[in-house]
Amino acid sequence: MNCDRVRDRILTDYIDGECGEKTRLEIERHISSCVSCGELYSLIQEKIKKPFASVSPEEPPLKVWEEIQARIQPERQHVKEQALAGFFEKLTVIFAFRRPIAVLAGIMLVFALGVGYFQAYDYNAAKEYLAEEMDTLSSVRADNGSSEGFGTSIEEYLLQ
Repeated sequence: MNCDRVRDRILTDYIDGECGEKTRLEIERHISSCVSCGELYSLIQEKIKKPFASVSPEEPPLKVWEEIQARIQPERQHVKEQALAGFFEKLTVIFAFRRPIAVLAGIMLVFALGVGYFQAYDYNAAKEYLAEEMDTLSSVRADNGSSEGFGTSIEEYLLQ
């Protein structure tokens, strides 16, 4: 690790004990061998960390927290709105050129499925089925003896 990176880590994660084990060992190794980084660490310990070590955490009054939350909430909402707007803006850029291609692909897919369906459709079976149904209807009409309708009450009402 170089001095710039170690100094950055000392000022942020290392001094608070927030860095990982591997990083902590690398920083300690560097601090022990580099005089200027070791002095920086000692200075931070003495001037920044030690004065606050004996201070106990104090809870702010409820009114202060409410005011903080009242100020943070609109900012959070604004950040969410900005994030969503940015996301949708990226989507429109991504799909702007792909939209015509997607429409064309959809049309071709519908066409291909239609052609495949009509080629697979057995017209002879449909004709045979319709002929059977017509024969059945004709026989019912002939059994009824009427030339119009099937003699149901609804037909009698409507055919009057």
